[in-house]
Amino acid sequence: MTLPEREGRVFSRYLLGSVADGSILDTYAAAVGSGAAGACPEPGAFDRFLTWMARLNPVATRAVDVYTRYFFPAAPVRKRLILMLAILECHARPYAELDTVDGGGRGLIYFRIGRAALGSMILLVLAAVFLSPLRVVMGGRPTVRS
Repeated sequence: MTLPEREGRVFSRYLLGSVADGSILDTYAAAVGSGAAGACPEPGAFDRFLTWMARLNPVATRAVDVYTRYFFPAAPVRKRLILMLAILECHARPYAELDTVDGGGRGLIYFRIGRAALGSMILLVLAAVFLSPLRVVMGGRPTVRS
């Protein structure tokens, strides 16, 4: 399995909750190989570290996603996550899963939103405590809004 395929498997598990089928992973690997992911000409050490960390598992991917959303929005790994989401939205089965409305009453929906928000806030704090010093040490590029 190539590195982009492994990355695609982890990203699809993060975004979809399950591993995407082979055709989607092949599409993602081809897009990354062609440079469609908006890769930096010369990614820095911190960019490479974030990409490595995001490939570990969906929880690490979520931590990287939350951190880069607020502190490093132009990170190449964030662009790759957006690319995977776009690919998933263009295929029938993942699109149907992504477009499904969660059931339950208003109270259950508020509970799910609150749980997701609380989880993201906790993960953001942990990621900021861990990744911000690494960004300074590894010489991450300054934040540029894309």
